[in-house]
Amino acid sequence: MAEDSYGARSSLNAGSGEVTYYSLKKLDEQVEGDVFSLPFSIRVMLESLLRNAGGKFVSREDVEALASWPGSIGGELAYLPARVVMQDFTGVPAIV
Repeated sequence: MAEDSYGARSSLNAGSGEVTYYSLKKLDEQVEGDVFSLPFSIRVMLESLLRNAGGKFVSREDVEALASWPGSIGGELAYLPARVVMQDFTGVPAIV
């Protein structure tokens, strides 16, 4: 697991135990732009970058650039999906 660059790692108690998540609200307090005005799909990508920030592939600059989207993206960003939903040749959705 990457370092918690923004102090956004939080946890909550669920019925099956403790769950860790990364809070976009905590990120919003530390970056320029309004994270909650971003489209939902961009927020999903932002949470993925936040989860991996400080690791081998994602820098703080990547997180901050996407948080102030659309004007700040001038190149490539890391895309590290946790799950991919796709259809196989039978037409049945598969989660990889």
